[in-house]
Amino acid sequence: MVAGGSLGEAAGFLGIAVTHTTWQGRIYSGAGHVHSSAQRQADPLAFETSLKSLAAKLDEPTFPLINYLRRRQALAIWSIDEPTWNDLVARLPTVPGPQRSELGDRKRQLASIFAWVELTAGEHRFAPRPIEAANLQKSSASGSFDWTQCGPCCSVIAPALTTPTS
Repeated sequence: MVAGGSLGEAAGFLGIAVTHTTWQGRIYSGAGHVHSSAQRQADPLAFETSLKSLAAKLDEPTFPLINYLRRRQALAIWSIDEPTWNDLVARLPTVPGPQRSELGDRKRQLASIFAWVELTAGEHRFAPRPIEAANLQKSSASGSFDWTQCGPCCSVIAPALTTPTS
């Protein structure tokens, strides 16, 4: 934005969102509110001046920055592997009574998403879901997948997997 690009370009550069992964194709529509509010201020350029000042501060060599884009790229297909997950689950205390928590692939996917969020400072909605994707492929091949038990991505993926190809 400050450098002249759009919010979509900035989001794409940072690897945090693209138009097709956001609600109704909108990327950070709150920026319009910032601009309209800034125009009503006594000094309409104060916000942009502050952003430029912050950017200059972040560019100083004495201010170490974390490359979150590189982290997102490195974790794009990462998830907690099954042996590690089984080891973690084995360390959990037993719960008294007949009820047992389901600690399979869905919970492993959620734990992987949590780790991705912590490491990338990204939003969980943008986290990759390789375990879910692999299970969708296996289940759709056998025709036994219950779409009602799937996460939010299924509304996008389900039609493509269930529509017969000619």
